[in-house]
Amino acid sequence: MDPTKSQIRCKERRVRCDQKKPSCSACQKLGLECAWRPVPTALPISLSNDELRSFQFYRENTAHDLRGYVDDGFWGANLLRMSHGSKYLEHFIVSLSSLDEAFHLRTQPNQIGLALQRYRFSLDQYQIAIGGLLGDIAHPSEMAVVLAACLVCIAIELWHGNNHQARQHAKAGFNISSSLDLIPAKGHTSPTSPMLETLLPSLFRFCAELGLDVNDSFRKFSCVHQQSSLKQLASQELADASDIHARFFQLLDAYISEAHNTVLESGLGEAYRFIELLDQWYERMHTSTQKNQQLPRSYHLLAGHYHAVRAMLVAITTDDELEYDAQLEDFRKILAHCTEFLQLKRSKPRSLNTRRSPDAAVNLMLLFVAIKCRQPGIRRQAVRLMYRARRLEGLVLPKGCASESGMLAMRLVKHSFK
Repeated sequence: MDPTKSQIRCKERRVRCDQKKPSCSACQKLGLECAWRPVPTALPISLSNDELRSFQFYRENTAHDLRGYVDDGFWGANLLRMSHGSKYLEHFIVSLSSLDEAFHLRTQPNQIGLALQRYRFSLDQYQIAIGGLLGDIAHPSEMAVVLAACLVCIAIELWHGNNHQARQHAKAGFNISSSLDLIPAKGHTSPTSPMLETLLPSLFRFCAELGLDVNDSFRKFSCVHQQSSLKQLASQELADASDIHARFFQLLDAYISEAHNTVLESGLGEAYRFIELLDQWYERMHTSTQKNQQLPRSYHLLAGHYHAVRAMLVAITTDDELEYDAQLEDFRKILAHCTEFLQLKRSKPRSLNTRRSPDAAVNLMLLFVAIKCRQPGIRRQAVRLMYRARRLEGLVLPKGCASESGMLAMRLVKHSFK
């Protein structure tokens, strides 16, 4: 469910909207008529031909590459919608998209000249965007726009290989988010705007990938917005294909919120029970996907997440690195799904010839295998795949990977029991 599609009256009253049409449940209880805000679809008419080209490329390619399973809504329509009211955010999107196009063009014969042209255009747009952001950050009209610009900055710097700059942007974004009142008082609804809710998962994801310790803030945010218990989620049938990836991270959220205060002994039992629930979820996902007689790229990415969580959960719970020796099959499965993911073309009609991974999660899963698996053959294969999956060139080594408690991919960040 996309919070940014909530209708106007629910946003004004700061209540959650179930987005039912023609009238949502919240308005039905009060006898109110829903008022839906029209979604802008046209691009700004003031854009140049180069900028229009970049926006078109972003819609058709870049947005799909950037989407992760925890922030699917932000990089698509939400970011474009936010840019309609911010000129510097427009320039950031144009810069990111032009850089992405330049990376794609450099892999094609006789396109080096055009690739260099798009690269220079991206740099020019980035400088213009930075100037606009610095002029607005002192007295921002909308904090969500500032954070959105920060996220685009992080992506641009990572694609340039400037990990230090990306980390500085991530720190700045995290400091801004920390100053916001994300946790409501008891008995009150969350003061966080729906737009902020869509971009905060992306911010936490980038921070975790860049080695920033955001575990406490993420856990609080996750617990506040967790709607169902682990038992309820496990018993619910998967509605459709779009519900598959959402359910996986909902289960992780519920596990974090219910288990992080348990003692070690009971925590280990909870970990094994959670693995059983994940196994049930995986079986449902596999059955649902096989029914459609297709294994899309998203299936392999999500299956890799599943095996990564299985491989690391017990070791993290017991704080015992030797537990990884019993997870060789999961390590092999991670490599198999990452290999399939990199070999499959995009589902988009205009597939481009590139092997760069569209999500840093692939790099993190491979890095996890290379660090934690002690079987030499598996480690060598992981390193070879990391070379192929060079979406984030010069990817920084996350602190979570080298920490004593290990690294839990994406939503579990760095988790230990009290």
